[in-house]
Amino acid sequence: MHEKIEAIVDGLGITVYRDFNDSLDESGEPISDNYIVWNYSLIHGGLYADDEPAWDICSVQIHWFVNANTQIDGTIKQIKRNALEQEFTYPQVSILYESDTKLRHIILVTEISAEREV
Repeated sequence: MHEKIEAIVDGLGITVYRDFNDSLDESGEPISDNYIVWNYSLIHGGLYADDEPAWDICSVQIHWFVNANTQIDGTIKQIKRNALEQEFTYPQVSILYESDTKLRHIILVTEISAEREV
């Protein structure tokens, strides 16, 4: 599953981290103003048979932190396209501004169903 998630953000020219950005300066701030952090937000069962889920439904959040002056439309479209190519649902997008870091925080939420490993 990790490979499919990584494929969504691969080739964008943006540094990618899983769960958190561990590249921080001495004050604990990220050393870059353009990076992606992805994480699983929810994993639950689906398509039940004999009281057991046959599928895992995995929700994934992709957090893109970027300088507020950066053009974002093309990259968001590419991430959406990549998600669909990897068989994820069409991502929901939220665009926030973080006043403490002066960065945009773009959140894309998508999910995929995968056969459950027993």
